[in-house]
Amino acid sequence: MLIIPAVDIKDGLVVRLYQGDFSKQSEYKTDPLSAALHWQTLGAKLIHVVDLNGALEGIPKNKDWLIKIIKELDIDVEVGGGLRDAKIINELLDVGAARVTLGSKVFSDFSFLDNFSSILSEKISVSIDAKFMKLNTQEGIVSDIIMEVANSGWKKSSEVSLNDCFKKIYDKGVRFVNFTNIKLDGTMSGVDVQVISAVISRANVFPGLKLIASGGVGSIADIEKLKKIPGLFGVIVGKALYEGRLDFKQAVKVAEGS
Repeated sequence: MLIIPAVDIKDGLVVRLYQGDFSKQSEYKTDPLSAALHWQTLGAKLIHVVDLNGALEGIPKNKDWLIKIIKELDIDVEVGGGLRDAKIINELLDVGAARVTLGSKVFSDFSFLDNFSSILSEKISVSIDAKFMKLNTQEGIVSDIIMEVANSGWKKSSEVSLNDCFKKIYDKGVRFVNFTNIKLDGTMSGVDVQVISAVISRANVFPGLKLIASGGVGSIADIEKLKKIPGLFGVIVGKALYEGRLDFKQAVKVAEGS
């Protein structure tokens, strides 16, 4: 399981939001490139970078920072936030982005993925940011999850069946999914193992679909819990790292342990 540090950028600053609320943000005294280089120095294999202004406004506003980070780092960089134009997405891929994460555009128009049909399995991930979840069960086993998925900078939402969502993006060729539990994001209050396990159970229906989870990580105990979930590809961690609640190297050691 990968430990993936997050670098969220708003107005050129590294910030973390609380439950996706732009009025509740923590700012950190480091520029985005320095933050990304710091995690690389500590041994990160992948960095998750999001342009929060872009997510809110629908067009990248911190693209220069995204490009700087992609070019300067020697490790993989995944970028997202307001990427709803094929030209800009291809520009970021051309300068070396390992993957581009798409959310709002996909949920408003799944056919947008057709623009990247030849690279969907490796270069594109779909972000599912869930505000509300209802677990449907049959004989005690989760059969589907009905979610209220946030988009447009988490200001709008739509009801989505996780089964249907996975099938649509899988049939298109997508193999990477980022799943965020918004209720827990930025809270450091602990992960919801039941929800992540349920999401993984639905993902496992589709061979090769890799799930990256985020939301709630606040301690090494959370990493230990997530490590026990079979099939979880990685976890994105932000605030707990910046606040000193989680030691990155220790987290990696636990995540990579057998």
